[in-house]
Amino acid sequence: MRVLVAGVNQGLGLVLSRLMAEKGQTVYAGYRNKPSDGVLEAARRFAGFKMVELDVTNEPMAAAVSQEIARDGGNLDAVVVTAGILADSDRELPVTGIVIDDLRAALEVNVVGSAIMKTLSPAG
Repeated sequence: MRVLVAGVNQGLGLVLSRLMAEKGQTVYAGYRNKPSDGVLEAARRFAGFKMVELDVTNEPMAAAVSQEIARDGGNLDAVVVTAGILADSDRELPVTGIVIDDLRAALEVNVVGSAIMKTLSPAG
C-alpha cells in the first residue's frame, strides 16, 4: 500500500505514519517547513518512510509532490490529512472575541488545505 500522510511533524500524523511504515507500507510523510526529530528518526528507521515537504495550502507544492510520488513508482492508495491548526486565540477567547486573521488562517489550513489534498487522493 502507498499512502500520503499530510501533517506528520507531530501528533496523530506522526503516530499513524510510523505505524504504517512499521507494517511495511510505503508512506510519503508530508511535513511543513522542517521535519521534526520524530520524522527524521522514522525516516532513518523505516525504509518505506519517505519524507516530502508539503504545505497543504500550497497547490503547486501539492502538484509537485504528486508528480514526485508518481515518478517513485505509481499512484497512491490513500491520502490521510492530519494537518491542521488551532490558534491560541481560539483556545483563550470566547467565540464572540474571534480574531479574524486567526479564523482565516485556520480555514486556509483546515478547510482549503483538505480540499487541495483531495485532488491527490485515488478517488480524485
